[in-house]
Amino acid sequence: DVTGSDGGGDRSGATVVRVRFVAAFGHALGLAAGDTPEFRLPVGARYEDLVRAIEERFGRGLPDNSLDPDAKRFHRHIAMLQDGIELHSPDDLLRDGATLSIGTRIYNRDNPGHWAAGADAARANEES
Repeated sequence: DVTGSDGGGDRSGATVVRVRFVAAFGHALGLAAGDTPEFRLPVGARYEDLVRAIEERFGRGLPDNSLDPDAKRFHRHIAMLQDGIELHSPDDLLRDGATLSIGTRIYNRDNPGHWAAGADAARANEES
């Protein structure tokens, strides 16, 4: 059962992660700056497990066109970072105790196809 949990509790038998929703993404969900909701997932949880838990917890509050439910991941314009590394595949493993950052990428008009500015912003936020 993939559910979000706002409490601490026993971590045995689970992968527990926190998520920092960066800037406007967090604001759209009604989170205050610095809020890092906790998600308790099955041991060996993957990117797709967290996406499912986020969708279950925030549902209609998620920004339009942020999730690709068929691919079980966020759309390309949303970056998810764990330990400063962007996750791409629904099969990417989550690290127990990690704080992940999720935010909207910023399109760079001067360099079409370059979306790293948003990922860099999320990475900087993750490191702070």
